[in-house]
Amino acid sequence: MTGDRSGEDGTAKVTVQYAAPAHPDAWNTELARWNKQWDTDHDRKPTAEELPQYLTEPKTALDTLKKRIETTRREGTSLGSAPDLEDSRTMLVYDGLVTIGKALHQTQSGGPEAVPGLEDVGGQWSLLQSRHRVQGTSGLICLTSGGNAYDKPVAVVDLDPGLAGAGKLRFVGLGWPTGREQPKNCVIPSSTP
Repeated sequence: MTGDRSGEDGTAKVTVQYAAPAHPDAWNTELARWNKQWDTDHDRKPTAEELPQYLTEPKTALDTLKKRIETTRREGTSLGSAPDLEDSRTMLVYDGLVTIGKALHQTQSGGPEAVPGLEDVGGQWSLLQSRHRVQGTSGLICLTSGGNAYDKPVAVVDLDPGLAGAGKLRFVGLGWPTGREQPKNCVIPSSTP
């Protein structure tokens, strides 16, 4: 878009909102919302077991990724331009590697020296749910028998074009393909392909 991006009162003329694969503000924002609702409904703080796993596990994964980025920088390893978590690419690549690593680890039944074949690894996809769920930075990764992600959340974002230069993606909320958050422990209903 060219020209003036805001109306006479300074507010945006156009709002661009869309579903992104992930956003680094998702887990802290959603946990704050969840805690606010909990405070409204209860007279005590939630226990660790009562906190929503579908929010806490991805937050832990994102915190781990951020620590790994920082540790790598401190060790003097050049990462080129700074990894931009806001555009979600770094988060998704990390999640892909963690998912592959989990499948590889599960195929290691022959011992650490055994090299699994492609079919061995591919055979693990449908097992990546329940206790074998992948704690991704973009959400819990639970794969159906067809190898598709089950009820993987998307981050709804607003594009803030920025008044003086580069814009920014502002996290709005999570969207769930099934209309509600993932089930406890990411157990997929048996009828899901």
